[in-house]
Amino acid sequence: FALAQLQRAVAQRVAGSGAGSGEAVAVEQADTAMQALELEKGEESVAHTKLHHRVLRALTSLAAGNVGAVGVGASAELLILVKKSKEKEEAQREGDESNRGTTNRTHRDAAARRKNAVLGTGDADAGTWLPAPAARALARLLCAETQRPTGQFSDARAELENAVLECDESLSELGVLPEGGDAVAASQEEDAERAAEARASVSKRAKKKETAPSRSSSSRRWAGSEADLAPRAAHDAMPYLVIRMLAMQSLVGIDLTSTRVDEAAGRAEQMRAMVEAFPRTLRRCAAAADLVEGQVLHSVGQSAEAAVRFAAAAETAEAFGSPGTRDLACVCGALAELADGSPPAVSRALNLVRPVIARHEQSAAAALALDAASGKKEETASPNYAYQAAALFLSGYAAFRQGGISQEAKPKLSRALKLAHSQCCNHQLVAQSLSLIGTIVLDTRGGDLGQSLDMLQSSFTLSKAQEDMPAQLGCLRGLLRLHRLRGSAQEEQHALTSYHRRKLSAYDALLAAAVEDETRLARLAAGGIELDDETAMDEDDLG
Repeated sequence: FALAQLQRAVAQRVAGSGAGSGEAVAVEQADTAMQALELEKGEESVAHTKLHHRVLRALTSLAAGNVGAVGVGASAELLILVKKSKEKEEAQREGDESNRGTTNRTHRDAAARRKNAVLGTGDADAGTWLPAPAARALARLLCAETQRPTGQFSDARAELENAVLECDESLSELGVLPEGGDAVAASQEEDAERAAEARASVSKRAKKKETAPSRSSSSRRWAGSEADLAPRAAHDAMPYLVIRMLAMQSLVGIDLTSTRVDEAAGRAEQMRAMVEAFPRTLRRCAAAADLVEGQVLHSVGQSAEAAVRFAAAAETAEAFGSPGTRDLACVCGALAELADGSPPAVSRALNLVRPVIARHEQSAAAALALDAASGKKEETASPNYAYQAAALFLSGYAAFRQGGISQEAKPKLSRALKLAHSQCCNHQLVAQSLSLIGTIVLDTRGGDLGQSLDMLQSSFTLSKAQEDMPAQLGCLRGLLRLHRLRGSAQEEQHALTSYHRRKLSAYDALLAAAVEDETRLARLAAGGIELDDETAMDEDDLG
């Protein structure tokens, strides 16, 4: 019950309830209940429930945008629990394989256990939110979300790819093609594989003079689209499809930050294929496909097309109850508008981001009122820190682009920097904020050139560690200006100029490769199907 209450509180925050969702109390009650259960039944007996509890704890902090609250220890514990869960499942599978040839019933029991694990109907799943494979995949996704902002891309990428693999294996057990496809062809291919395995088994047993257990020769029905999914099957497949979608979105984020635009474009197409195949099942995270399409298009300079995709993402998120995604889409849309640079575009950017900041201020005021009423601070009632930081950064950036109003831009960028550093632990946003503040100081007559130099160098160091080439180039341009103003030695200026040219040449080559496939970019710009009322069926309709 305590875990269910915590799950409900997290869901309320994601849905935009904010203050009053009771996360702090739910976390405390869940912690107490988990400790009591572990003492009563022993650590091994409640391993899956403990994984479930730790996943919800991490999700509580990440839903608030507070990466720093998760901590390295919590992430490490999550991965240990994931490893134990996987080892237990593999040990069971190895036991089933060793007994595979004994009786028909043994074979059926093994198959049933595999299916129960995916469906979450085994004894270990009692009282939990997700089946074990889905809980493991979500745990990996959450660990990656604590690693990605701090630039640990190699570790984050590995966890995300494992999360996708876990989902794919479970979807295969359910007979679902995650990116759609020909269900008949998939069934025929599986039949051919089974026939080949059966022939090999018969030949092997004939040599040992054993009798092989009979198996059903009937084809399994695969699902390559929403039309192929029965309501119950859609319900069973939903957690795996959703987690896979979110893991793919995070992988696109890593690809784009580290300037792997071509890989990001390919993943964006995979996400669109998922939404096209299962629009009802994925309707609540369909905006993610629009978002990544816009991000890829923006990264190759197609800002107008990107703005259209971001607007579509905001509309979809608004329609299906995801205010956080809506706000993120508005911030991304503002960034796309700023790429134009014209006064009307800057005004449009401010019009997009100001309502987001206003909503955050209202949520913060409600959180303060709740704190005053309860007599204690409930930090989880505050607006999402990551979205706050992004909106403040964009607002400050837009003010900077308007020119002549650095007094308005710098305080907002400083607030964004503080949030990005303390709560979000977002190195990319820290680097961008430092770069802009350093540039503002550089532009201010009589500004502290030493302070500007420190900020630009720190920004460049962070951006280089993340392989963020556009950010590196921006820092290098600022550093070149600064060294000219300081009258640095010609050798130093020449070396910096030469380095900037090499970086720019490498970046231009990456962009040229990314825009070669014009057809793919056109598909990304076109987006996908419109989600209408018929598509937007209630969850009850899927049960």
